[in-house]
Amino acid sequence: MAHDQADDARRGSPDGGTAPLAADTFAERTAALSPGVTATTPQPEIRDHQPAPHQPAPHQPAPHQPAPHQPAPGGGPPTATWSRPPGAPSTRRRALIVALCALAGTGIGVGAQRLTAGHGTGDRAVPAPSASAAPISAQVTSFDPKADGSGFRQQNGSWKSQTYSSAQFGNLKPGIGLQLDLGSAHALQSITLDAQTGPLMVELRAGDAAVTNVDTFARVGAPVSAKGPTTLPATGGGSHRYWLIWVTSLAPSGDGYSALIGKNITAKG
Repeated sequence: MAHDQADDARRGSPDGGTAPLAADTFAERTAALSPGVTATTPQPEIRDHQPAPHQPAPHQPAPHQPAPHQPAPGGGPPTATWSRPPGAPSTRRRALIVALCALAGTGIGVGAQRLTAGHGTGDRAVPAPSASAAPISAQVTSFDPKADGSGFRQQNGSWKSQTYSSAQFGNLKPGIGLQLDLGSAHALQSITLDAQTGPLMVELRAGDAAVTNVDTFARVGAPVSAKGPTTLPATGGGSHRYWLIWVTSLAPSGDGYSALIGKNITAKG
């Protein structure tokens, strides 16, 4: 009878499991056991949900974290330390690079300044004196080695010679010229004339006396074929008062040969 009640009690348990025996039923069942058997009260089955034990996550490489602050020696405030990325220059190295670049730039600038500087006062280059020549006033007259009045004459603002039968003055004379009197001795750079007929063969000569002998005038430079504005170089001719434009060959003109030179003749020294 007691077993049937126990079975009924088990079937009536809410979860269909084993229900705990009532105290009087347990006492009735254990009374018939021998003295050497120890009865224990059955414990109810615990079905409460238990959380699954913690499983460590797979190992993942931790991101780079700056090192924690470390206390400074002597109890001072903590100092932060960190690792420098590979290849990044340190602050001291960057400062050294900047200093070297600045020093190199200074050296280049000083070198360029010394190269462009001359040997004048201080480090500055002394500019060369101007090479431009100033005109020198001169009195122009006809020069005729025969002194027979067959040299140049002024006509319509120009100097015109007589007409000859040949370019060599009809073999009557070696040439004719125009003499420039500077008033005192001067070293010239050039004499410029305008050959209005041409080409004329002209050479420059210089002397120190107003004479009619052409051989007393020293030749300055080589003969020049003149036609239109023409410059006769005088550099190296020395310092002289008289300078002679000496015409040795005439140009065709009409029915003969003659020379026509503009009145404006410029001497530069």
